[in-house]
Amino acid sequence: PYHAHEHRNRGFSEFMRKPWISWEHQRLNPLWPENTDNYYHIESADNILALRVTKLRHWLNLRQRVANISYINYDSLRANADVLAEIADLHRLKLRTRKILNEPRYCAGGAVHDWIYTPKKHPNIPPEDLAFIREQLDWQLEKALGFHHDDYSHDD
Repeated sequence: PYHAHEHRNRGFSEFMRKPWISWEHQRLNPLWPENTDNYYHIESADNILALRVTKLRHWLNLRQRVANISYINYDSLRANADVLAEIADLHRLKLRTRKILNEPRYCAGGAVHDWIYTPKKHPNIPPEDLAFIREQLDWQLEKALGFHHDDYSHDD
């Protein structure tokens, strides 16, 4: 994690249980409060899962604050990248015509990188870690986003 310096090089179990504190030495975002202690506090939470709950609540509450908003989760986007065009049509936005997935990308100096999506294989989550995750999440909130408690087990 770029701004969570104390979370670097931690194992999964420790990473998700450690209190989350993110900060930076430079003020990279004008929304960060001024600070004279040689760092800029970005965010903090009891752990990364509590931070997820806070951020998801914030994102869902944006419905009450903005006129046009659409939510899509990563799995849905991977399954149907054309949904972005549907969202653009819904909100009457111009969308540049270009493929999104599996296309060459041009970087500085004209270098071409072919960013083809390859699903990663991850080890199973140990049962005690999965229990901790399930305990920490707000399942009513998760359900509102299409995630369900019983969809995940340590055997997946």
